Amino acid sequence: MYFNSLEQILNQLEKQPGWEKFRDYRQLLKCWQNTVNPTISQHTRPLYIERQVLWVATSSAARAQELFFQRYSLLKKLNNQLPFILKDIRFSSSHWHQTSSSDLSDPHLFKVSTQQKSKINLSNSQLEAKKLENNVPQFAQVPLSTKAKISVDLWLKKIQQNSTTFLSCPNCKSPTPPQEIERWNLCYHCIAQKWSQEYRPVTFPTSK
Repeated sequence: MYFNSLEQILNQLEKQPGWEKFRDYRQLLKCWQNTVNPTISQHTRPLYIERQVLWVATSSAARAQELFFQRYSLLKKLNNQLPFILKDIRFSSSHWHQTSSSDLSDPHLFKVSTQQKSKINLSNSQLEAKKLENNVPQFAQVPLSTKAKISVDLWLKKIQQNSTTFLSCPNCKSPTPPQEIERWNLCYHCIAQKWSQEYRPVTFPTSK
């Protein structure tokens, strides 16, 4: 009952303004795990989507090259499940060890959520957090258990506390969690753009 209530809360939170990217990313992770076999899932990790191109970290260059030839088949399967369209998939082993988690566990999902929320305007995020805190009973479709309500209250207060400690990204000047600045000297969005510009997938000459 407790975990069901939390899942319902998450589903409602994802409908709030500013949570769209997190919702899409969480859905992408589920579709990816449903599409690839367990071995590929263990050695790959979807990173982000840039201009309808999905970037996936792989455990090795050989794995990246192997999946390069399967990308059209994977694209077709993913697009049949996703509410948005992907145009291509690019694989890279260079970012495998730069991610902080070795699996797709719930803590990893929440960390990505924090990175995505760093792009929301600071004042709007504070206002939205306060609004959600005052309306917890309304946005749940069923009565919440006491433990679930306490957990949500603590989580929302944590979001508010974190928002007051955001730093400015040196590149785009957006409010950014200090951890992102310490790790990359840029926000998550800017470092993702930098990586996409630095990496170019392997190309092979077409046979005549």
